[in-house]
Amino acid sequence: MMKLKSQVLTFAGAIFSLLSPHTAWAAKEITTMTTPDVLLSRQAVATVATKEPLDFKHHIVSSLQELTSNMTVLFKNFTIVLGVMVVLASVFQYFKYRENAMAVRLSYVSTTFFCGIILIGLSFLTPHSL
Repeated sequence: MMKLKSQVLTFAGAIFSLLSPHTAWAAKEITTMTTPDVLLSRQAVATVATKEPLDFKHHIVSSLQELTSNMTVLFKNFTIVLGVMVVLASVFQYFKYRENAMAVRLSYVSTTFFCGIILIGLSFLTPHSL
């Protein structure tokens, strides 16, 4: 039980470290945006420089694209690990089936095995093929 808790904490820490630089950078970009200055100034709209809001949008979009690509890699790796664990569970179920056929059905063993294979197969899907 203690090992499971430490693994969950490690996984949560990995996700937090994955997300925290992007979150901090996006918050910095939001605070440096000069929209209130543009709205409160009585200048014509054509004379207001638009480079900073355009850079803001570009940085946010590129940050979100990088974040989603990192999350895609994380989920692909997670499905591989989960699929291998499910296949191993089916192997253990098969050994229990061999010892006592009445305790575990062969259909449970085969269903668990095919679910593990499907999980491993999901990791090979690309976002473009979905």
